[in-house]
Amino acid sequence: MSDDILHGAPFAYNGTVIRDRGDLLHMTDMWKAAGSPNGRAPSDWQELQQAADFIAYITDTAGIPGNKLVITKTGRSGGTWAHWQIGLAYAKYLSAEFHAWCNSVVRTHMEGRPKISGADERRLEAMLKLRITAFNASTRFLGEARRNGGPEYAAQIMPSVLEMLGIRAPADIVPAPLRQGRLFGALPGWPSQPSH
Repeated sequence: MSDDILHGAPFAYNGTVIRDRGDLLHMTDMWKAAGSPNGRAPSDWQELQQAADFIAYITDTAGIPGNKLVITKTGRSGGTWAHWQIGLAYAKYLSAEFHAWCNSVVRTHMEGRPKISGADERRLEAMLKLRITAFNASTRFLGEARRNGGPEYAAQIMPSVLEMLGIRAPADIVPAPLRQGRLFGALPGWPSQPSH
């Protein structure tokens, strides 16, 4: 059993990452982490009257519609996501050991995280996508400068590239080769002038 951080995920059990998003846990990850026991997949659990009663109770007390408490997606990246309280009930169905681990690690994590609205979560996700796009674009810009052998071009675009990435570096910490238009001399493993 391990509660180590694996691949940047908030928690993992037996080396399997259990993803979370907002108040939701990935029940399919939980099933895999518990050893993928036969007859205990998320869909098996949901067919039980006890599970249906618990989901109805959480729906009533939390004021969240049932279709927002348990979400099943099909396809390659599919799986079942559920409100973390539903996930803890499912953990009990999987095994006593896994349930005890979830009660300490998962519950602490889910209750201790700051609550953000759906709009804030979408805004954060959009900002992350924008930064990834900016990083990819900057990589293409710098690759183009390298292919064309234009250190002057690289020096001209470097401030814009840094700004796109949200980096505001004072001139005195920018490496001298960059300030002098020698981009490739500043990067480890690249010759000072690209070959054609």
